[in-house]
Amino acid sequence: MRKEKNVQMLVIVLLAVAVVAMSIGFAGYSQILNIGGGPEGSGATVNVKPTSWKIHFLETTYKEKTGTGYVASTSHTVGETDVTFETNLVKPGDTFEFEIDIKNDGNFDANLKNITMTALTAAQAKFLSYKINYDGTDYTQSTPNISNSTLNVGVTKKATVTVKYLQPASEADLPQTETPVSLTASFGFEQAE
Repeated sequence: MRKEKNVQMLVIVLLAVAVVAMSIGFAGYSQILNIGGGPEGSGATVNVKPTSWKIHFLETTYKEKTGTGYVASTSHTVGETDVTFETNLVKPGDTFEFEIDIKNDGNFDANLKNITMTALTAAQAKFLSYKINYDGTDYTQSTPNISNSTLNVGVTKKATVTVKYLQPASEADLPQTETPVSLTASFGFEQAE
C-alpha cells in the first residue's frame, strides 16, 4: 500500500509540475492588441469635418431669350434660392423665357425628386402654357414624377422657364380683360443615397 501511495504522490507531483509548466508556457505566448489605447495614453482620433448642403441658383447666369415673339420681363429679381419675374404677354404667340443655372456647392450629391408647379385652371390653359426644362427634360404641372435626376457636388445644371400666350381654338376663349396669372415652381432636392 505504501508503494501505491508513493506512486499516487509521484503522479500528483508530476501533474502539478505539468500544470505549472503549462501556465508559464501559456503566459509566454499571450499577447494583447489595442485599438485606440496604445502606449502613454495615445489613442485613435476621428476628426469630423463640417459639411454643407447648398443647392442654389447662380445669380449671374440669369438670361432672358430675345428675338421675334419673345418679350422681356418688366421686372425680375434673382437670389440664391428665389427667382421672381413679371412680364406682359400682349398677343397670342408672345413668349417669355429665361434660363438660369442651378449648382450644387454642398459636400454631397443631391437628387431632384420633384418640381411642384402652379396648376393652370382649365380656362387659363386654353390661352397660356407654362413649362420648365431642367437638364434637357420638359416638366409641366401635370408631369407625374422625376426619375431621380442627380446633381453631383460641384455640378451645374440649367433650368429654363417658358410662358407662352397660346392661340385658343375659339375666340371666346381669349381673355376679355387683363388677366394676371401667378405662376410658381419649387424644385425639391434631397440628399442622394
